[in-house]
Amino acid sequence: MAAAVAFLVSLPGEGRAQMERHGPQWANTVKQSGAGEEGRLVLQSGDQKMISRPGLVEVVVSSGAADIEKAGENSFVLVGMEEGRAEILLRFENGTTESMVVEVVRPPCWLERECEQLLGRQACDKLVILQVQDRIVVRGTIEDAQTLARFRRLCANFPEVVDLTEVSPAVLDAAVAAMNAELQRAGLDGVRARRVGSKVLLEGSVSDELERKRARLIVEAYWEKAVGEGR
Repeated sequence: MAAAVAFLVSLPGEGRAQMERHGPQWANTVKQSGAGEEGRLVLQSGDQKMISRPGLVEVVVSSGAADIEKAGENSFVLVGMEEGRAEILLRFENGTTESMVVEVVRPPCWLERECEQLLGRQACDKLVILQVQDRIVVRGTIEDAQTLARFRRLCANFPEVVDLTEVSPAVLDAAVAAMNAELQRAGLDGVRARRVGSKVLLEGSVSDELERKRARLIVEAYWEKAVGEGR
């Protein structure tokens, strides 16, 4: 999850405390399959890819995941048929051969349908679902932590899905307001939480280590409730 809690709460004589981060810190790198991977193609089912090489006379496909059609001299069209993997053998008129691998993936419309069934059309309209080579990337905001958790459970069932969704900023602002109210009720007047993007920053000073731990527990509890920290 991109959201996290950063602590800048100091004890007497410490000065500014070193920042500590709480919560999973991660970055999903969307690997563009085929970039830098010679001899590998990724197609969606129904997609076509022209293969045109000097002296190319035949293309052989190893499985039903893809099909091949001749398109002219030295040219063939590779068609993604169904989800799966196939090996492609290219034969040239000089007797040499070259092999490649094609992976056929589902188009992202299936995830859109799953999303609508789970969350409803209105919630899904706020998400962007993109096919990036052999990955499906989901971006956008969801209005509450419970709905976000349900969507993440759905995405966790499909390894090709990269989930970059976040809870709505309005929910985060409400969580920060609740944190500050609870900090005041607990007598921790020297510290205050504020939202910085998708993170919350707790800063200020306290009288001892016990107060610092209390402040931290309060903020963590409200933040986890707001954003559904478990992923």
